[in-house]
Amino acid sequence: MAGAQEPGLVETLQACFAHNTRARAEDHLDTLMRDPSNLETMFQIVGSPDVSLDCRLLAVICLRNHVNRHWRISMPTAVQRHQGDRHGQIPDNVKAKFKEVLLAMLAQGDILNDLTLIKQVALLVAKVARFELRTWPELVPVVMQGLQKEQSSPIMLLRYLVTLHFVLIEALFASKIEQREPFYQLCGAVSGPVVQLCSQYNRKALAEGSSEAVMLCCYCHKVMLRVLRGGVSGNRDVSAGQYVAETSSFIESLMNKRMEVAKNHVLTATLDKLLQKSMKALAEPYLLSPQGYNNPSFLKSLLSLATRAVVAGDPDKENLPAAFLMRCLSVVEQVIAASSSSEVAKAAFSEVLSSNVQTFLSVLLNKYLCVHSSELELWEADPEAFVFEKGDIHDDALCEVVLKEKAASVFVGLTDECGDQVMQEFTGTVERIFSTPLPGDAVATEAALYVMGLGCYTFPRFINDDMRSRWLQVSMSLATRHPNKMARRRAIWVLGQWVYEVPAENFLQVCKLLVSLQSDASNDLVIRLTAVNAFKEYVVHAQSLSTELDSNEFAGLLPAFFTSIVSILGGCSNSDLKHSILDLITLVVQTVDASIIVPHCPQLAELLHTYWKHEQQSVSKGQTDDVRNMTQIFVCLRAIVMSVGHVPAIYHLACSVIDYATDTKNACYLELIDNSCELWYEVTLHAVELTESLSLLFPRILVLFDKAFSAYDYLVRVAHQYLLLGGLSLLQAYGAPLFSGLLKVLQTMKDEPLTSVCDLVDDFLVMFPNFSRETVPVVSFMLQTVLEKSEAALCRVAYIAIVCRLIVVDKQLGMQVIASFGKTSAFIDQLIDLEDAISRRDHRKVAAMAAVALCTPPDPEYLQHIDCIMSIVVDATLGEEGEEAQYFRLSVLESRCIENETEYNKVANDRKMKVLETDPVMNTSMRDWLARCLAELQSQLGAQYPNVIKTVGEHNRKPLNI
Repeated sequence: MAGAQEPGLVETLQACFAHNTRARAEDHLDTLMRDPSNLETMFQIVGSPDVSLDCRLLAVICLRNHVNRHWRISMPTAVQRHQGDRHGQIPDNVKAKFKEVLLAMLAQGDILNDLTLIKQVALLVAKVARFELRTWPELVPVVMQGLQKEQSSPIMLLRYLVTLHFVLIEALFASKIEQREPFYQLCGAVSGPVVQLCSQYNRKALAEGSSEAVMLCCYCHKVMLRVLRGGVSGNRDVSAGQYVAETSSFIESLMNKRMEVAKNHVLTATLDKLLQKSMKALAEPYLLSPQGYNNPSFLKSLLSLATRAVVAGDPDKENLPAAFLMRCLSVVEQVIAASSSSEVAKAAFSEVLSSNVQTFLSVLLNKYLCVHSSELELWEADPEAFVFEKGDIHDDALCEVVLKEKAASVFVGLTDECGDQVMQEFTGTVERIFSTPLPGDAVATEAALYVMGLGCYTFPRFINDDMRSRWLQVSMSLATRHPNKMARRRAIWVLGQWVYEVPAENFLQVCKLLVSLQSDASNDLVIRLTAVNAFKEYVVHAQSLSTELDSNEFAGLLPAFFTSIVSILGGCSNSDLKHSILDLITLVVQTVDASIIVPHCPQLAELLHTYWKHEQQSVSKGQTDDVRNMTQIFVCLRAIVMSVGHVPAIYHLACSVIDYATDTKNACYLELIDNSCELWYEVTLHAVELTESLSLLFPRILVLFDKAFSAYDYLVRVAHQYLLLGGLSLLQAYGAPLFSGLLKVLQTMKDEPLTSVCDLVDDFLVMFPNFSRETVPVVSFMLQTVLEKSEAALCRVAYIAIVCRLIVVDKQLGMQVIASFGKTSAFIDQLIDLEDAISRRDHRKVAAMAAVALCTPPDPEYLQHIDCIMSIVVDATLGEEGEEAQYFRLSVLESRCIENETEYNKVANDRKMKVLETDPVMNTSMRDWLARCLAELQSQLGAQYPNVIKTVGEHNRKPLNI
């Protein structure tokens, strides 16, 4: 029967690879997998060499997914609930057959002879083992017997090794940490045979160098890595001593052989792979868990091997692979870091490194931290790429190549650990280099300067003021006079790194030097940009030295800085570099005083406009789909607007780029919409008037309400600012579409309180009470949410305040909205329930005024709650009288105005003040409002009025003088 179904399954699997039949085939395949009888057929497909490899791989993946979903089901997943998947757990008899077939498949001859297929089958076995490790006792013995059979072919050994590797991984993550005993037992059980296999294939890989031997050797070390990690975590004997000794010897042999061959030799790739895999297996258990190698001899052996490799390696000559050297440096770094808290690490450090610190430091300086030929070649071939890759324009001080960064970290770590001993040697080296007549040894000079820069937070405590001053003066001299451009570039970089060590009296001197270097067009691009980045550090630090600096003299340097930046950016072609320079401009604009930026706004606007047009054309023509630089222009413009406020040149450009980015006809608008809306908000926030270009953009808001899900919040804020700018004409033209859009926002984002929508509607009702009917759809939705309690209390509090605002502004309309939902007392019930949660004082007063207003005309459903209503009124009345009265207006301003002390945002604050001045809530005494409402109620109730008032408790009547 299974054989008869096989063609149907194969055809379905094949159809999954065709674009036009994929969806239907995947659905049919899902249906077929629900029938347990098809599982055996799937296994037959996996083991059939007559079926295409793609189909066999897909069959394994389907089986693995089936196991993952249905082997053990405690409760249905969200996906299963959504899809109505009622297919339950795999029956026990099918599970037993499943495991039996898997073990048979592992033992079969050459049916699994492709590495990708082997990995997928191994993953399937491991997935079952994750659930059944305790109840599948045959698995590990079968795998270990296969590994120990002398007649096993290489492909069979590989099959068992890969399976064991993935079983160990799954076993590790199968349960909670405190329940990992089966994993630790497994590690202990397999360690001995695996170590023997490692020894066997180490020798074969060295002697033969065949691809099969190398692959088996690598997988042996992969498995041993998992075993060692289990041994470290579970404190088990996993033959670590034997493995460390033999693998160390193996790596030594590999290193010697690797250094004998040229970097393009046929054996190089093989040797590099073996070095990386074996060193990873040996070192990673310690790197991930420093307390793991508590045996001193293990750690000494590991550290000794790592230091020998670092000393023997030469990154410039590439005699050892960089990834291998990186791991060796990581071991050294870890031991140094742990030596202060671990006796084992301290003993290893003392025995292996302590007596050879000077030699080791010399190796780091002369091989790892110096200029490499590849760097010089890159500088000559592509200066812009060199600047970006080597960190001259980044904030991170360690943006060198990764290996150099790690070596620098080890150097600084040794400085911390050995202190005076290291610094005495290093300062002596620096003094010798600095006292040597130029040009001297340019490589040694560059390396010494590099370490100086990296140790900017460590070294100062080891040197006196005279030495610090001398080093500063020499660095300044090298930055301008050294004939080697690498040394010059590094000296300039050091000046930026040591910014916090420059005395106040020398601060402006260094700043002038850096500005002159970046302004000199005859200088190399790398030199100029290094100076730009260094000067940025001084711009940032200058803010903390404002009392000690001549601010006018410092400000006088910034025009030259901006001019040079504009010149450099205009000549750049590297996209990544342009992005970094724009980021640099943004940082400086955010840091310095606005008065310094304003004169340069036309120049910056022209530069950004040119750059925007170039990027826009590249995207439009399909030359690139990367909009990162366009995004960075938005960020830069936003920083400028936030700093300087309304400057015509900047505003004209900002409106232009917003117009492009919010046009839904542009293919890239979704990638730009968030940043463009943030800029749009700042532009409207700082605008002094509603200009024509801003008015023309307003209809875009209505379009984007239907499309820009991610930008809803900023779109609402932008619409709010348009209203505050005096958008009566816009309201008359677009009022209904605007509130339809706001309703869509609430319906789409209804799980959030959406403060921005509430603020807009609140101000709208104050500013345009004659247009309050436009708000009915939005207010009705809010009221429905409140009455149905369909959202969290925070959301309902924000909404009920808006409903109350409508009642205060237009009582008749407000009551019509409430009446449209049937039983009117439900609203007052919710108001009473939520009143304590209303935190804003103006909203509490709005709620009180609305509650009182609802009592007229008299409605029995309302009047039965009059005592609670008067309690709300008492709270609001006391809040605006007595000692708290002076704080009432201030608290409202703080909750409704933009908190920013700059003169430019004062414009936005003034707009809000004008709204507050016309707000009836702010300008109406609560007692006067109550008196008017009660007088109206008395005239309507007549003789019944005293009886109603008697229902108000004494604790409420007395404060209100009722």
